[in-house]
Amino acid sequence: MRYTKFSKLFGIVLLLGLITAVGLQGASAAGKSRAPESIGTTLAFDDGKVVTIQYSQNYFCNSPGPATSPTSSPCIIGVDAFKDPVPDVASNDLNVIVPVFLGPSTVGGLFDPTLGANNFTQCPDTTTTLKCINHPAFTANPAGVVSPVPVHSHIISGHGTKGAQGGWWKLNVWAVTDPAIWPNPKTGVCSAGSACLTSNAALEAAKAAGKVEGPTVTNIYLFFNVVSSNAK
Repeated sequence: MRYTKFSKLFGIVLLLGLITAVGLQGASAAGKSRAPESIGTTLAFDDGKVVTIQYSQNYFCNSPGPATSPTSSPCIIGVDAFKDPVPDVASNDLNVIVPVFLGPSTVGGLFDPTLGANNFTQCPDTTTTLKCINHPAFTANPAGVVSPVPVHSHIISGHGTKGAQGGWWKLNVWAVTDPAIWPNPKTGVCSAGSACLTSNAALEAAKAAGKVEGPTVTNIYLFFNVVSSNAK
């Protein structure tokens, strides 16, 4: 297993959030099934456009849909995978942006699932279940500290090509420290008016400007397909 340097800021947020957020998703999130929960959708940014993506298989963290709980998770942020669901050439990169500028509070913060529902972030996509479809409910850092999955949005780079529109996606995490470039989950608009984080190019530019930290590698793969573009 290849260890990588864990983002300092993101690691601090996870550690602080653990104290108040460990019970956030409740007992129902423990012991996740290895079978897909259901077919569901969220939004994502694809080179500046908003698209709808559909999940039809469960996540993969060195094995298909391993169980996670408030105290244990094999889905690790900061450690690369040692087993992939498919060869690397058959998977795509998924960049997940996390609004660490919110802080770790369970109310209005990084672990507040009600900020999802396509309101402030793209995941969770509903306030009824307060979770992201076919995502691990809990993740760990390299030290084994477990936290609920933070609210987040997705950036893919399909360029409209069929080969990059579906299948397995390897997840990388970016910690966003500047709220001005945080995009509206439905429109992609941000308060800065430009440089909104809706593409891989915008991510790299924000990194150069010191407005995001990343990417932090993970051993997490998600399975989804792009089913429509220009979602509102």
